[in-house]
Amino acid sequence: MGEAQSTMAATKQILGVQYLRALAALMVVYFHAMVEVPRYTAVLDGGHLIDAHRLQDGVHVFFVISGFIMILVSIKENTPAKFLTRRLIRIVPLYWLLTTALVFLAILPPHFFSHVQVTPEFYLQSMLFIPYAAPTGAGQPLLVPGWTLNIEMTFYLIFAVALLCSEKRRLEVAAVLLLMVVASGSFLRSPLEMPHLWTLTRPWMLEFVAGMVIAKLYLERRLTIPRWLCGVLVIGGFALLLGPWSHLHPGIPSTLIVLGAVGWERSYVVPQWSFALLLGDASYSLYLSHIFTLGALKVIFDLRWLADAGKSTHAIAFAAVGVALSIAVGVVIYLVVEKPVLRWLHAKEKQWQAILLTR
Repeated sequence: MGEAQSTMAATKQILGVQYLRALAALMVVYFHAMVEVPRYTAVLDGGHLIDAHRLQDGVHVFFVISGFIMILVSIKENTPAKFLTRRLIRIVPLYWLLTTALVFLAILPPHFFSHVQVTPEFYLQSMLFIPYAAPTGAGQPLLVPGWTLNIEMTFYLIFAVALLCSEKRRLEVAAVLLLMVVASGSFLRSPLEMPHLWTLTRPWMLEFVAGMVIAKLYLERRLTIPRWLCGVLVIGGFALLLGPWSHLHPGIPSTLIVLGAVGWERSYVVPQWSFALLLGDASYSLYLSHIFTLGALKVIFDLRWLADAGKSTHAIAFAAVGVALSIAVGVVIYLVVEKPVLRWLHAKEKQWQAILLTR
């Protein structure tokens, strides 16, 4: 009975998590819109209400959500092979497609991404989710938002190892392995020493552990939180994540945010907003594609006939149009590319499984 309830909970769409995925992606989009054109940044930085530069910390909300979701999906994807196959199907096609598109746009006239340093080695490492030392000194792939995918892939490999254990021990084993990974990077004093190892051994790896713990409590129906406290966790979490006075590691408020949203979902009714759910579904496409949209828009806004506009008006228009277009492009890519490809690959996976079972 407990297993059946867990399976039902795992297959049910969790609205609050979908909304958080959409919001986290939009946070990153606005951050990149703010810094895309340096002369606009001061106008778009949010004044004293929030530290808009911390909007990029929306990726930490994604990390906590990822840990949460992996515990849920592991109920059905309960072998390393099946789990990794599903993760590769989910992550690889769109990432490879957009990385390759970026390479062509960088090396072919008119060189829209001429600032991107493309080499065969960098391309191969990017496609294999191996961070390389960029000219900036950071460990990253060619498609810069993909730096989080390098971290996600490391987590998936560790979680796949944990799947060799019983369901009861899965979380503990994954947590210990993640702690060991973080500890292994403690001797690094600077990201310039070993950028690839630095990226994969930062404390943000423990955010996956936080998400897994929340999932465990959710599945075991031990996540009973008063309605008012759920609201405090979410609102207070965002205040701590974005407040100019807050110096907490972003993993802490991100954990509070997800805990509050999931706690509300467990005990109370969450309204269903179709557009927000669509954005949640399209968040991966939006996250990876928005740098193309903003880059193209920057070229348009730099044309002389638009550059004569007042600085504040110009900056606000760029941000508004940039975010709106990024959403539109992300949704289109999700509906036209990501979703059909995922459907086709999952169908192929079932065919391969059927063939293997008949042998």
